[in-house]
Amino acid sequence: MLVDTSIAHDFLSFYIAVLTEINDGVQPQGTQEYVQCRDFLYPDSVSIANCKSISNDFKDALDKAVFGRFIYLKKYKNCYAFKHFDTNQYFDALGLTSPTEEMVEEFSVIETALVPYHEIIICDGLIVKKNVLLGPNMMKDCRDGYHQARKSGNLIREM
Repeated sequence: MLVDTSIAHDFLSFYIAVLTEINDGVQPQGTQEYVQCRDFLYPDSVSIANCKSISNDFKDALDKAVFGRFIYLKKYKNCYAFKHFDTNQYFDALGLTSPTEEMVEEFSVIETALVPYHEIIICDGLIVKKNVLLGPNMMKDCRDGYHQARKSGNLIREM
């Protein structure tokens, strides 16, 4: 499930501006360079405080973003399901421009960022595979945990 094209365009223009700022004003070339710049963004999002090429709303979104290791569970009807590796929180998110299921297998460990934008959560699309797939028991635990989070109201759909 992907975000509306106009939202994706706005998000990407701001995100590229931020990552370019982090890269000393030079636009990163290729996914690997974008990932390297993103690695500097989230531990210290204060570094974009003076970035004039993005809105304050986008700066706030980056401050609320969750970055790190996730388990990509699977695609559901209206979203992609993720479990944050460190906090065990479950998230519903939308893809940016490419379907997540085309980039990574279900129930695999990845590194990415989930960013709240326009009252939805967007996966930033910079997915780094950790080459770890879960076994059947852990997959079942994740599915059960996701459904429990949904039933209990603990599923995060907006931040």
